[in-house]
Amino acid sequence: MALLAIGVLGVWYWSERVAIAEYEDLFQYKLQVNPSTGIPEAMSAIAGDRYCVKRTTLKKKGPSLLILVAIGLCRDGQSGGFIVPLQVTDDIKEVRFGRKGYLLWSRQR
Repeated sequence: MALLAIGVLGVWYWSERVAIAEYEDLFQYKLQVNPSTGIPEAMSAIAGDRYCVKRTTLKKKGPSLLILVAIGLCRDGQSGGFIVPLQVTDDIKEVRFGRKGYLLWSRQR
């Protein structure tokens, strides 16, 4: 009985565990840039073929806007595709992706 409980908890833990996608995990990456301003308005991609997106987060780190995409095991109705709307203000000098901070866009000087 105790082993069954441990097994069930283990399965639940691994199904709820999330990781942060890195740039090299992405497929069909696209940065949607406003043609008149040259400033990105959204980023879209597919975060791997075995994982689903749990949530997306934008964090401001100094002059950078950092896009973090939490991924985990799939459940019904989930997919690995995502679109993240971006609000690049004048104080943002670059847009980066993942914990490693892969550079996606940099403001022209």
